[in-house]
Amino acid sequence: YITSIKVYADKRPEGQGPSGRAFRSNRPYVCNDMQHDPITLPWRAEVEKHGLRASVALPLRADGRVGGVLSVYAEEEGFFQ
Repeated sequence: YITSIKVYADKRPEGQGPSGRAFRSNRPYVCNDMQHDPITLPWRAEVEKHGLRASVALPLRADGRVGGVLSVYAEEEGFFQ
């Protein structure tokens, strides 16, 4: 999945998903229904192809600034609580 998508942290559609939101807000972002959540639309075909149902994007900080995002995926809808 990771090698087949493009993710950005700016305002373009590919920057509005879980990772982009976590990066910009400096807060975790939970998406427990990746196949129906409107923010995952740019990646919907790949999400379905790989059977992904939920994700959490966690901002990675150094010296108080976000330097990246760790994204974790699950095959079960509603997985992240």
